[in-house]
Amino acid sequence: MNTIYILKAFLKKDWLLTKKQLPAMAFGLLMTLFSLGIFFFIGKIVNRTNHTFFQIYAMDYFSFVFIGVIFTWQLFLILDGAVNSFREYWQKGILEVMLGSNISPFVLLIGFNLGNILAVTFQSCFLFSLGKFIFHLPLQSFNLFFLFMVLVVNNLILLVLCLILSAFSLLFSAQRNPLLFLIQYGTSFFCGVYFPLDYLPEKLQWIAKWLPFTYIIDSLRSILFKTPGLYTPGETMLFLGCSLFFLWGLGLGLINFAVQRAKEKGKLFIY
Repeated sequence: MNTIYILKAFLKKDWLLTKKQLPAMAFGLLMTLFSLGIFFFIGKIVNRTNHTFFQIYAMDYFSFVFIGVIFTWQLFLILDGAVNSFREYWQKGILEVMLGSNISPFVLLIGFNLGNILAVTFQSCFLFSLGKFIFHLPLQSFNLFFLFMVLVVNNLILLVLCLILSAFSLLFSAQRNPLLFLIQYGTSFFCGVYFPLDYLPEKLQWIAKWLPFTYIIDSLRSILFKTPGLYTPGETMLFLGCSLFFLWGLGLGLINFAVQRAKEKGKLFIY
């Protein structure tokens, strides 16, 4: 019960901060719309030159990339926010004070990131709806339960990636987080964001099939456009469930190890 009250306090704090940042959020959404507009016109070029694409994926290029652009925008915003907020809390001494309380590091770092993830998810859903009204995409009536499950698992994976990035920052005290770069740009390249996976060499396709965001992006396309996905809903949820179990175990172990090492090396002076 204490954990719920702690997370509610973090969410209330994030809500108060979000209200002050509404102009910046609106500007970020506008920038994303401009990016989508660029791909809208690039799609017109692709439509004239590559007809096999539509036969395989049952959609035009812009419909394909629309999901990927919004997903990567969400990914970059959430993970950048996690790294920056962790660094800010650490530099101001807030992290040390909170770790000196009886709150577990795991719950603490979830609280740091939960509000941002929920806010960006809401903005992503808003952008999905604009796709139908501004770009006239053929978004269909879809399986709301499966969509809800995919979004929940996606947010849980993003949350544990925030924990892993925080642990990495605590262990190596890096101003730049190379793990952040690998996750963000690796997802853009391997997970079918801008081009189909079967355009990759066979060995790289094998890597893509072991990345959870490959399944999430494919599922979002399949659900929103009612097209054949690369994987069945059962295969998708089984793989994502196993990935989530592994990543949460890894994240919990890493953050506890990172805090212990930081205590031993004097990086957290309150101890």
